[in-house]
Amino acid sequence: MAIELAHYWYDLIDLVRFFIANIGEFFATLFLPIRWIFNFLKGLITGFFSTPPTAEITSGLTQQTLDIFNNIPHISLLFWALGAAIGILAVFFIIKKFLHL
Repeated sequence: MAIELAHYWYDLIDLVRFFIANIGEFFATLFLPIRWIFNFLKGLITGFFSTPPTAEITSGLTQQTLDIFNNIPHISLLFWALGAAIGILAVFFIIKKFLHL
């Protein structure tokens, strides 16, 4: 009888120890989505009211190469068209891959 009672007390103490050890992690996991939303909104509001950084755009090309590109008329339009064509091809191949599955 005394051994069974000691066993039950040991189980109860072990259960209480388990809950005390894991209660912090339980609440941290429970409030994690609220922290995500708060951090997102904080960053969004901070971004609204701060001035954007003005980073200097650097290139790995030499000045001679840049001069060649700058002398080509409508080079930005050509680059834009090339990027759009690559994007359309990528979408086409993704849709083709999904239809093949």
